Amino acid sequence: MSFIKSIILGITQGISEFLPISSSAHLVFMQYFLRIKSSQVLFDVLLHFSTALVVITLYRNEIWQILKNFHKYKQWKTDIWCRTFWLLFIASVPTAIMGILLKDYFEKVFENISLVAILLLVTGTLIWWVEKFTKSSEKKSILEITVKDVLFVGFMQGIAILPGISRSGITICAGLLCGWRREETVRFSFLLALPAILGANFLQFKNLNFNGQKILLLQYLIGMVFAFIFGWLSLKLLIRMLKNRTLILFSYYCWSVGLIVFISVL
Repeated sequence: MSFIKSIILGITQGISEFLPISSSAHLVFMQYFLRIKSSQVLFDVLLHFSTALVVITLYRNEIWQILKNFHKYKQWKTDIWCRTFWLLFIASVPTAIMGILLKDYFEKVFENISLVAILLLVTGTLIWWVEKFTKSSEKKSILEITVKDVLFVGFMQGIAILPGISRSGITICAGLLCGWRREETVRFSFLLALPAILGANFLQFKNLNFNGQKILLLQYLIGMVFAFIFGWLSLKLLIRMLKNRTLILFSYYCWSVGLIVFISVL
C-alpha cells in the first residue's frame, strides 16, 4: 500500500466513523475505486482503534466517572454514572450476540458493492424519517432511559455491522425514536461504540495470521494519525450539528453517494 492510499483511507475512516454516513461503506468504496484488492484486515483494525482513541480522548471525563462509579449498583436508579455503565453493558449484549452469530453473513456483504450502496440509501432514508417525525418527542434523561430502550439501541447497533448501515446514524436514530434528549443520545451512542469497536478489533487482531505477512508499519501509522485527526474534527462537527438539528443533511449525502456508487458499478 502506498503512502497516498494510506492517507486517503485514514481520512476516510476518520470522517465517516462518526458522521452518520457509514465508515465501513466508505472504506469498501475507497478500496474498490483505489483498486486495493489484497486484504487489509490489520490496517482496518488499526484505523478503527485510532478512531476509538478519539472517543476515549473526547469523553475521557465521562469515562473516568463511569469507571469510578460503576460498582454502586444499588444506586443505579439515582446515580447517573453507575446507571450509564450498566445501560451500556446491557446495550452491548445484543450487539455482541448478533456480531458472533451473524459474523460470516455480514462479512459476505463487504464483497457486494451494489448491496453496500443500497444499504447506504437505507441509512439516508432512516435519518430523514427520524429527523422529520421525532423532534417533538425528545424528553428522556439518562435516569429515565429504560432497559427496553437500550436493548433496542443495542440491537440496532448490531444491524450496523452491515456495511452501509451507519453505526452512529442508526443508534442516534434509535435513541431519538425512544424519546431521548439529543445530548444524551449522542453521548450514549459514542460511549456504546467503544466496547463494540474494541471488542471487534480484539477478535480480528487475535485471529490474524502474521506468518509471512509484510507489515507496512510506517504507512499504517500515517493512516492512523490522519484517522485520529479527522475523526476528532468530524465528531466535534457532529455534536455541533446535532445541537442545531441539522442531521437531515446527512440523509441527502447518503442518498447521493449511494446512487452514484450503485450506478457506477453497474
